[in-house]
Amino acid sequence: MAREYRGDSSQGISPSRQRSKATQSTSPWTRDNYQVGAIMRVFVQDFLTYDKAEFVPGPFLNMVIGPNGTGKSSLVNAICLGLGFPAKLLGRATTIGEFVKHNQSSAVIETELRGPGPDNINIRVKITRETNQTSWWLDKKSVPHKRIQEVVKSLKIQVDNLCQFLPQDRVVEFARLNEVDLLTETLRAAAPEEVSTTHQFLQVQHKAKEDIQKRIEILQSSLEASRKRQSGLQAEVDRITEREEIRQLIDMLESAKIFAEYNALTESWKRSKRKRKAAHENLQRLKTQSEPALEVLKNKEDYLKSLARASRERQEKVQQAERAVQQASTKLEEMNDKINAFGDEISQADTEYRITKSEAKNISRKLFELQKSQENDPIGELDIEAINQEIRQNEHLIRDRVSEMQAHKSKIETLRGPMDSKRTEKAKLENNLRALDTQQGQRMNLLRRLSPDAKTGWEWLESNKDRFKMEVFGPAMLTCSVKNERYADQVEALLAKSDLTCFTAQCREDHTALSEQLYKKMGLSVTIRTCTTRLESMKSPISQDEVQRLGIDGFAIDLMEGPEPILAMLCVEKRLHTAVVSLRSINDAEFSYLESIPAISNMVIGNQGYRIARRRDYGNVSTTNVRQIKQAELLVNQTGGMATEKQNIERRIAELDDDMAQLRETALEHKNSYKELGRSNDDMDTKISQLRAKKEDYQRETSRREAIPGKIAKARADLARLQKAMREKRHAVQDIKLQARLATIRLGPIALSMAAKVVEHREQIKKRAMHNILVIEAESDVQFLNARVDNVKRQLKEEQNKVAELAKACDELREQGKSLAKLVGAIKEKYEDPDVLRPFYVDKTVDEVTGKLEAERAKLELLHVGDPATMRLYEELNVAIADTQRHLENSHARLQEYQQNIEEKQSMWEPQVELLIRKISDAFAYNFEQIGCAGEVRLHKAENFDQWALHIMVCFRIHEGNGQLVQLTGNRQSGGERSVSTIFFLMALQSDAQSPFRVVDEINQGMDPRNERMVHNRMVQIACREHSCQYFLITPKLLTNLSYDDKMTVLCIASGPQMPPDVMKLDFASLIRKQRRLMAA
Repeated sequence: MAREYRGDSSQGISPSRQRSKATQSTSPWTRDNYQVGAIMRVFVQDFLTYDKAEFVPGPFLNMVIGPNGTGKSSLVNAICLGLGFPAKLLGRATTIGEFVKHNQSSAVIETELRGPGPDNINIRVKITRETNQTSWWLDKKSVPHKRIQEVVKSLKIQVDNLCQFLPQDRVVEFARLNEVDLLTETLRAAAPEEVSTTHQFLQVQHKAKEDIQKRIEILQSSLEASRKRQSGLQAEVDRITEREEIRQLIDMLESAKIFAEYNALTESWKRSKRKRKAAHENLQRLKTQSEPALEVLKNKEDYLKSLARASRERQEKVQQAERAVQQASTKLEEMNDKINAFGDEISQADTEYRITKSEAKNISRKLFELQKSQENDPIGELDIEAINQEIRQNEHLIRDRVSEMQAHKSKIETLRGPMDSKRTEKAKLENNLRALDTQQGQRMNLLRRLSPDAKTGWEWLESNKDRFKMEVFGPAMLTCSVKNERYADQVEALLAKSDLTCFTAQCREDHTALSEQLYKKMGLSVTIRTCTTRLESMKSPISQDEVQRLGIDGFAIDLMEGPEPILAMLCVEKRLHTAVVSLRSINDAEFSYLESIPAISNMVIGNQGYRIARRRDYGNVSTTNVRQIKQAELLVNQTGGMATEKQNIERRIAELDDDMAQLRETALEHKNSYKELGRSNDDMDTKISQLRAKKEDYQRETSRREAIPGKIAKARADLARLQKAMREKRHAVQDIKLQARLATIRLGPIALSMAAKVVEHREQIKKRAMHNILVIEAESDVQFLNARVDNVKRQLKEEQNKVAELAKACDELREQGKSLAKLVGAIKEKYEDPDVLRPFYVDKTVDEVTGKLEAERAKLELLHVGDPATMRLYEELNVAIADTQRHLENSHARLQEYQQNIEEKQSMWEPQVELLIRKISDAFAYNFEQIGCAGEVRLHKAENFDQWALHIMVCFRIHEGNGQLVQLTGNRQSGGERSVSTIFFLMALQSDAQSPFRVVDEINQGMDPRNERMVHNRMVQIACREHSCQYFLITPKLLTNLSYDDKMTVLCIASGPQMPPDVMKLDFASLIRKQRRLMAA
């Protein structure tokens, strides 16, 4: 019930009085008839078209009717804004202040909802135009907007869901609603809240799962790279580690060797000390025994020593005399050398004089020749300017001819393009001509005529098959054929051009990739289909025995051969597995039998095609369309029309040959002209070279003649210089000869001095000989005495040497021991526990320790020194690998947790969704069957829960074409078809609606009266069921003879400036009674 108040407040009724009156006197419903959250009353003041109005809807279907402009949609707006939802959901004004009535400053909306307890919920909002602000009251208490939203959400009211609340201006948005969003809104509208919550949870979990999977891939890639790098360093690190171990072992062995040497040295020192003491005692005993004999020997030896000292003095004097003789001899030789040098200088000066004289003679001859040449060799005159002029003229002619040659060359290059183009076209035509002799080539030619875009797409596909996940097939007319061409007419009659020229993919990914290439990148107009159904699942409606019994040839699919995916696609699209084919005619009984089989909708008998259309809304009534089939063109060998095609190609090839011959002739003329001009230029180049040579010869001779005076002057100067040098050399020879004579005179005194020194030298040698005789006698005596005490002396000597050696050895061992003791102390300080070295030197000799040390050093030398950075990098990689493995293990654990959460939730959520969608689809299909159409709601599943979607499939013309269901979109169907589809889908949600009320505004716009009546009847049936939620249907028109239900509430809106003053006295019930009496009469 709806009332509008206009005029003074004294003429109106207060909201409380009006509500009481509506509830007690006009409304047949009690509070218990309303679901929790249902609208029991809406009051508006200064809102859009209303001054003041109150609406009292029923708990079931509320039909709001009234002429356009009376304010039907204002009720929808009031419900939306009055419950705290934003204005943008209405598709009209974007700011809430625009909903205030014109010339008013504010508006009020009061909404009364059925509460969950004994009291109803009253929500009041005041809208201020100037500030675009709202003030809210909940049960007469001022509250913030957020509190209103919390209350509305707790009552499961979904004004923001197009499946529950569809304003007039957003009807088209429903058909354009994203498939994914449609599923989301459907679950919110028809499923329990936990289903939508679980859906969101699964989306979040799957997103997190994808993120963690990407992270795992990155971590695994990083781990693999680190391990690979580490593996590459392993050999080097092993060598470094082994080298370090060997180096440490060597260090320990070196320390152990010092310990072993120290121990061995200590033992040697003790033994040597004992031996030295024993040797010293033995020496003292021998000395006492041999002392008398040794005393005589000692005296004689002292005498011999004194003689030896005198012998050294004698020898020194001999040597002094010998040095004096040597010095005199040296002076004599130097003077002789000087005299000889003077002779060499004289000889060299004579030689240089002769050479200079020869050079002067040569220059004199050259000077004579130059003077003679200057006097007796005149040169003629040559016109250089004339030669230069002739050279320039020839060069100018060459440039002109080069320009002509370049012009001919350019013309040849210009002809090459058309020549190549015609040669390419000829090759292509010859390939086409050869292809026309094959069946594949004939069909390709036919495909080119039928669909050039399809041929282009097929050629691209042939070159790029490896880019797809599964095999993608080209047009069926190229890949499929009829097993027996007798059936070609019948089979082709069942197919459309698009069926034979379409491309077939086997998965959605390939379909997307092919569409991206052919549609977006290449801009082709082709058909692409996807078929995932297997051919063996396409069963014929009758058995083979029945086929033979009826005498038909079979079903169309049995008569074709080709790739199974294409045949399966034709079965899905054209139902060829149910299309009967027979060359012979059949009787009426056989035809009736086949026609009675529901699965059979197409038959080709003889030369006639039959299409059977069945109307479910009229029971088993069916209609059959008969048409005459045409002769096949696409599934037969093209032998007839190929002759003309070949002739056209051959004629074009001949034309191309003529054109190319003419082009070659023209090019040859230009080539000949080019060569002739080139030869002429070569002759001119030769002439220019000759002229330049002649000019250069003349210029060289002129230069030579001009240089003769200078050469003469130079020759005269050189001759004077050489003559002067000759005079100087004669004077130099005379000076050298004088010096040689003076040197010969000084040679005499030097020779006399040398003779005196030789005599002195001989005298000293004689005295030395006499002294040596005395020495020999003394030595003889000493030898005699030595022979007598030789054994004693030998023993003493041996013992003395032994004592000295032992003393020296002791000293050396003591010094070595001191050095080793310092090293041992340092080693003990180096090692915290020096006992670790004991296994390396205890009970081992120095040689054994040294042998082990040398062996380890040899091993160390075989291992090259590694890069320290390699070891640092290896250790860093160890840390990185450990960290990555830890992160990877954590990520795998998280992934397993996400997967487990998804599986647990999905196992409970998916059956609920499937059951709900199946229920909605059944209701949706049933609604469409009632109007002779077909509909279905399909759930699209995907691994990613963000891509789960809902497809609304409809077919409004099942008697035309192939009756295929197509998806409802915002562009494909007409406005009326979208309206019917939308209302039927919303009606299919009615029994499962979660919201306490639903609103649809003018959804019947664009429907024809028949569909509108059937839609209305179905809506009444569904919305007036027991336990159905509250429903608001707003419409400006009302057909006659509509179905009504006692549970319906009709809200008639009559408003405007022309309303009578006594509008409150209008009694619709009495008007209905009067109308019924008139109709009965």
